[in-house]
Amino acid sequence: MCKFGGLLACSTLLCWVGLSCSWDYLVWPKSKHSSTPLFRFTIDKDQKAGYINRQGQIVIPPVFEVFGNYPNDDFFDGVANVEIAREQWFVDTTGKKLFRATAYNHFSEGLDPHRRGGKYGYVNLGGKFMIPPTYDIAREFSEG
Repeated sequence: MCKFGGLLACSTLLCWVGLSCSWDYLVWPKSKHSSTPLFRFTIDKDQKAGYINRQGQIVIPPVFEVFGNYPNDDFFDGVANVEIAREQWFVDTTGKKLFRATAYNHFSEGLDPHRRGGKYGYVNLGGKFMIPPTYDIAREFSEG
């Protein structure tokens, strides 16, 4: 058994599902800004990512494409930015697709920088623009 960032990983479970990760991580580390206790893992054979809980149980099966060692695919405000069939999507903690993502961004303070017509604005968790797309560049909010 190994302990990773507060996660006790059962070696039997991990071997049973054939886990392995690229970039030398068995399970990706959590962002300090993520409040959702789900951890991304990959299966080397298919290069698909899924999410497990703190007990090592699979919560979301490995169906998402691995697009790098980016922190954006962690859960922020209860949603994660993932890649499915070469398209970026926001999914909830059950893996349900919510709406398309337009960049490798993540939600922060309930808003995500979202592109439409070559300009950026900010959408809420329902995908509705709260700040119209009028900016050439936009980033996640941080601490207000």
